[in-house]
Amino acid sequence: MLCILIGQVFVALATGMGKVSVATFLLRIVMKPWHRWFLWFCTVSMVIMSIFLAVTVFAQCTPAESIWNPELADQRVCHLSLTVVAITYCSYAAAMDFILAGFPLIALHGLNMKPKERHTICLSLSLGVFAGICGIFGTTGLTSLSNSQDYLYAISDSAIWTASEVTAIIFCLTLPALRPLYKKIRNQESSNLTDDGKGSNLAKIEASILAGKNDSDEAILLQGSTKGNIVRTQEKRTLEYGNSTLAVEQAVPIAGPAGNDVTSSDRNGMVIPNPWPPLGQRTCVYAPPKIPLRERRAQQKEARPWDQMPWELEQTPKEIACLKKSNIPPRLMFESSRTLKTTPKTPGTEYLARMIDNPCALRSAILMAGMHFSFQFGDLATFESTFLYHKIEVMRVINRWIASGDYKLEAAIIREMATLAFTEACHGELVAAETHISGILALIETARPDKGDPTRSDCCSTDRELANRYFVMSYVYITGLKSLLSGICRTGGHGSSLYAVPGRNLLKLSHTWHMSEAMENLGLKLQAIRLFPFFFSPLPQGARLNNADGQVIINSIRDFTAAQDHMFRETGIETADGKFEGFWRRGPASRVLGEYVTAHIESISVPGTKEENPDMTPSSFVGPWCGLTIATVFYMQDVLGALEYVDKRIHKYAVTLLEHDVAKVLTSKDTPKNEAFMLWQALVGLIASLRALKDNEQDRGLLSARQFFEKALKQQSTTLGIVTWSQAKGTLRRVAWPMGTASREFIEELWEKTIIGLPRV
Repeated sequence: MLCILIGQVFVALATGMGKVSVATFLLRIVMKPWHRWFLWFCTVSMVIMSIFLAVTVFAQCTPAESIWNPELADQRVCHLSLTVVAITYCSYAAAMDFILAGFPLIALHGLNMKPKERHTICLSLSLGVFAGICGIFGTTGLTSLSNSQDYLYAISDSAIWTASEVTAIIFCLTLPALRPLYKKIRNQESSNLTDDGKGSNLAKIEASILAGKNDSDEAILLQGSTKGNIVRTQEKRTLEYGNSTLAVEQAVPIAGPAGNDVTSSDRNGMVIPNPWPPLGQRTCVYAPPKIPLRERRAQQKEARPWDQMPWELEQTPKEIACLKKSNIPPRLMFESSRTLKTTPKTPGTEYLARMIDNPCALRSAILMAGMHFSFQFGDLATFESTFLYHKIEVMRVINRWIASGDYKLEAAIIREMATLAFTEACHGELVAAETHISGILALIETARPDKGDPTRSDCCSTDRELANRYFVMSYVYITGLKSLLSGICRTGGHGSSLYAVPGRNLLKLSHTWHMSEAMENLGLKLQAIRLFPFFFSPLPQGARLNNADGQVIINSIRDFTAAQDHMFRETGIETADGKFEGFWRRGPASRVLGEYVTAHIESISVPGTKEENPDMTPSSFVGPWCGLTIATVFYMQDVLGALEYVDKRIHKYAVTLLEHDVAKVLTSKDTPKNEAFMLWQALVGLIASLRALKDNEQDRGLLSARQFFEKALKQQSTTLGIVTWSQAKGTLRRVAWPMGTASREFIEELWEKTIIGLPRV
């Protein structure tokens, strides 16, 4: 009897854990918060009821020994009815079977996943209906427990149905896991059936690649014997990085003996034709050998992860259609989709040619391509070793340039450091990305030679302006990415702190969110990333950086502000989730990111080139690119609340740059000014400087910036003839300003204190 009771405890736990396993499996797929909360409720409630039933088996009567010892039957006092508890538990478990069987049809309907995978999961989990039927039959047999004298005979039917229920649950859970095995077997069978024909060699190669694991690093390594008539030569290469020197043995396949149509690769990756003619029409195809796990680990320890092993695909030249020469000019192919909208081509800036001719620009383009790939597919996959190699090369170049002490390389060094900041963001390492931006700031502050040097790179030179633009672009991108990941973690229930989540997990969360809920935003983001190589290309010889036209940027900010006003009119409140929905899910953030790069490109002018832009007329929102970009970021941070804050030191330098550019426009008498736009910039600059002063009230630079923006605000209000906040708000709306006043009362108080002179309450 005691053994039967112990068995019932394990049966109760097994039945409950089956439902918990199904709910846990669905938790890895669903994205909506209410789906996750519902599955957590099912999991917790099932665990509690299973434990309660298991405890009730022995706690139903006192003393507990009287339950299985007939000699103590006279002393038995029962406080709980095991029959009632068991019927309640089994009924709830059967209902949970039906709920979890139908829940995937609702939860997976809106997810962006392959139809076959969706149908497989829904079909396999819908078989839980049979588990629910078994649970119903098992529940009906529990009523005889309290009336039967033979306990073992009374529970026999219920035990059979319960075992069937657990078996059905196990079958439902294991069926999706068998699909990869089925695909692997099917691929092997299809590869065996394609021995003849022109495509036989390619099919075998594809099958061998699919059968291998991490071919570029593991399966391509061939054994150093004569197995398969393939031999290997050892080649040692060394690379010095820092204070260490690494040696790597690299395997190079060599052509086999006569009779085997096998090609080989030279050290430059060129395919060498086989000197021995084949004896027959069929070619020999050698699948990669199965290397034991111990040897693979030893090879990984000896080799550098960024070194790619040489390998080859055996094809005739006629079959390689992708290598056919196209009649389309390369520049036309490269620039066909370089902007988000139809914009005229900037003459005189041959971006593709400068990217190919400059090794640093080409390496930056490769790293940006890796970042584009990781955002599109969730990780770098087999390209991670190449990405890591070029990243290390960028670090070596930066260290070599800094050691040279040539301040003329300041812009080039900052360009490479900005590239590193973007690559760290590619892996979700926000702390490392902010560290690189801080390094850019430190270099800008220290790379100022003596004023007596006539060739010094002062604040008005092209090199210093270009360095500042690299800093601002890095600042903008890291701010936006940090805000996006914070919103994804908050809405997805992953916590509010980004630093508690590993970088790779952040990248996977971002990719899953984009693929399931924000496909339009992902498309705009990828288009913006494709523009980054233009931004990080070196300037042509003698090029100048002029003022940028911010009309398109202001229009995008107006659209987002109007969407916020519409939401405020409907709901009467402004929530963080609502701002995240409007700014990130619907795409304004990614669109503005691309427009920043486009404005930079269009502000470049090259002497000796003829400007031919008949459709482009300058707008009234023309000014220095850095000031325009920083002002819009401050507006989205402090006024709209759509962006997160970054490091205080980085923010301080951004305030300083805005102060410099606003002062440059106000003191310029040659170009017309948009007075409302200058009022808007002065106000957001004053708000940003006051926010920075909260943490450091004695900072002289920030105090000077606050005084400057207060003076500029008074000057613009006098020029426009406005005094009250209502008048100022109407003028600000000519640029961009929200209608709602929630959490913005301090701005009105700031205006009254600065312009009217009223004391702050």
